[in-house]
Amino acid sequence: MNFSWHNPNFKPIIIAHRGSSASAPENTIASFLKAVEDQSDAIELDIRISLDHHLIVIHDKSINRTTNGRGYISKLNLDDIKRYDAGSWFDPQYAGEKIPTLSEVLNICKGKVGINIEIKAEADNRTDAILVKNCLSELKRYRNNDDILISSFNKKILEKIREENSNISLGYLYDPIHNYLRNPVKQTMALGAGYLNVSNRVVGKRLVEEAHDVGVRVGVYTVNTLNQLKKVVQFNVDAIITNDPSRTRQMLEDINKKAPK
Repeated sequence: MNFSWHNPNFKPIIIAHRGSSASAPENTIASFLKAVEDQSDAIELDIRISLDHHLIVIHDKSINRTTNGRGYISKLNLDDIKRYDAGSWFDPQYAGEKIPTLSEVLNICKGKVGINIEIKAEADNRTDAILVKNCLSELKRYRNNDDILISSFNKKILEKIREENSNISLGYLYDPIHNYLRNPVKQTMALGAGYLNVSNRVVGKRLVEEAHDVGVRVGVYTVNTLNQLKKVVQFNVDAIITNDPSRTRQMLEDINKKAPK
């Protein structure tokens, strides 16, 4: 697999949201391996930091929704987190699935698929700084990070990443509620990010054209239905984030077959 966020030679990039989360429990090794099996171009995952400063792959602040345990990631040690079942809530066949660390996901998936690491901002700047430092340290274990994209809604996190590493690809996640009246393309450029990731409810032809005019690629989340896919395809987006990459790819092929020559 020879995927590069800096210079993808095709589009749209199909990104499995928290892995193939329509088919397997989100943000688990099972969901990421299913995404590879589904021929996703990339996977998207979320990271938070544990009490003992391990990078934990999970979306929520707590383990309540996606495990049989309770508690906040920031107040649990890795050993505590690993005690709980992160698969049974989704389907009994995934009983025993654990919440993975970033290191575990990279060891299994790197080189097989592009990886979009979304860094979740925590409660204070000190914790965020440790999270960023540990993430970059983890990525230094690998010689080539062309297949790594780091994304976040938090601009300070992206600024810190760019200060520490001028080469790694960045994706700015645009939140229209907190950034009302602020131009998302200009914000992306100011951060030195090559990707602007927006909701399928926000994306439009004008935004995509404005981004493309200045060399910014546009990703759209979370695209799961045929109507959503038809909408974003007509805008010429660069990446599609979906819970079901296999079905999305099939729908995309069907759309392209029906498109006028």
